[in-house]
Amino acid sequence: MPVTPLPPLVHFSTEGEYRVHYELKFCRDSLLTFDDIPVRFRIRHFDHCMFESNRRNGVKDRFSQRRAQRMDWIRATLINLNSNPRQGWDAKNNCIDPNRRVAVLFERFVVVIRCWWKDTEKLEAEFVTCFIADDEEIIRLIRAKPKWRKEDCR
Repeated sequence: MPVTPLPPLVHFSTEGEYRVHYELKFCRDSLLTFDDIPVRFRIRHFDHCMFESNRRNGVKDRFSQRRAQRMDWIRATLINLNSNPRQGWDAKNNCIDPNRRVAVLFERFVVVIRCWWKDTEKLEAEFVTCFIADDEEIIRLIRAKPKWRKEDCR
């Protein structure tokens, strides 16, 4: 697989400026993936994907400038043919979820979307989250999952 150059980081001074950038760049229109799936972004997802848990207890209580600086990597990952998407994990039911599409293209930056069939004719998706994987083991686990395929979505 060819090496994809890293997209530039986004630099703002405040959380509010990052929030506005997210809303303008992602929430106004859906984004098309490399395989023509429209992905919707919701304003409320900013808090989930741009905050981290200060105590590693699942409560996202601290704005992550490190994540926010990589915000434009979301689009770059979703539109890149080399993103090699994998099926995601449903932690609640402890099983692979073929409706979750997980891609890692840049360093350990992970992008997750949820897909579904609209009227059984067209696949649609919604952005779920993005994060920087803490260690290489997480990336290994993602890449060990089955390849994501449209036909596997329910």
